[in-house]
Amino acid sequence: MIPDSFPCQLISWDESYELGRRLAYEIKRSGFRPDLIVAIGRGGYVPARVVSDFLLFSLLASI
Repeated sequence: MIPDSFPCQLISWDESYELGRRLAYEIKRSGFRPDLIVAIGRGGYVPARVVSDFLLFSLLASI
């Protein structure tokens, strides 16, 4: 049987942007340098782009 809904948390653009900013900060602070950032379709491209922008990193792919 296919459910009519599933549990999820809706967040605003401002919350999404802030989460991306914080994630980029933590990545920078750790010293990790990614080879590639992968964005997952169905809503993942924009957050991945925000993180890559904060990291000043241009190698972004999507699937």
